[in-house]
Amino acid sequence: MLMRRHALTAAAAAVFLSLPAVSQAGFSFTTGAEYTRGDYGTSQDTSTWYVPLMLGYAGKKSFFSVTVPYISVDGSSEVTGVRSTSLPGPGGITTTTTYTSTIEERADSGLGDILLRASYQLQNETPSQPWLGVTGKVKLGTADEDKFLGTGENDYALQLDIAKGAWDGIIGYHLLGDTATIDYDDILFGAVAYTAPLQSNWKMRTEFYTEEEVTEGVDPVREVSVTFGKPLAAGRNLRLYLVKGLSDSSPDWGGGVMLSTAF
Repeated sequence: MLMRRHALTAAAAAVFLSLPAVSQAGFSFTTGAEYTRGDYGTSQDTSTWYVPLMLGYAGKKSFFSVTVPYISVDGSSEVTGVRSTSLPGPGGITTTTTYTSTIEERADSGLGDILLRASYQLQNETPSQPWLGVTGKVKLGTADEDKFLGTGENDYALQLDIAKGAWDGIIGYHLLGDTATIDYDDILFGAVAYTAPLQSNWKMRTEFYTEEEVTEGVDPVREVSVTFGKPLAAGRNLRLYLVKGLSDSSPDWGGGVMLSTAF
């Protein structure tokens, strides 16, 4: 029986892992919660809570972060929660697959995959050229494989970040760690997004994200997300977002809230 795995939505990645969102040099702390739900092509819905704790440091042209997440999955044993490293400047997700001989309803929770990130700005935006950056990411296989919270393997990703005016996007390549039973394909991923100002210092960001399928018989990831962000007092930033999946490798729907504090 094919087990479908789902990952961090593009919206969540955009909210707490975006280099352009860093407004000042120094340390920052980000946390919040994301809820997603979907059937992922199975006979029943699976719901997931994802709660990240991220410590970041921004330099003049660089950004470094480590994210330690808590994950809780309730639903089909065919579906597992996987937090991967396809987390671009604007956003990203990854799905993976494995096999199981039984199908049952279950509820599991615990430490997710720890995420490491390093980003560097290559050039500033000018009237004739876009903003460019490069980002490398490592997903450590710290989530419990026996509980189907992760693959237990490390993943690696490298991407190019680009922005011009109200538009931004990414294109990247993801190296997936193989398990003892599954050889995953390495994949291309990408996203494009548009940001528009609203009233009272709010901004709305709309993104489309896609990535290749990781094995035969699994859909490529397709999803759209809408994020509402606003700067608060004392160096804090608030993000609220909604996500809609367009394939069986994405959640049917989801949403979340993230709060960042500079110090």
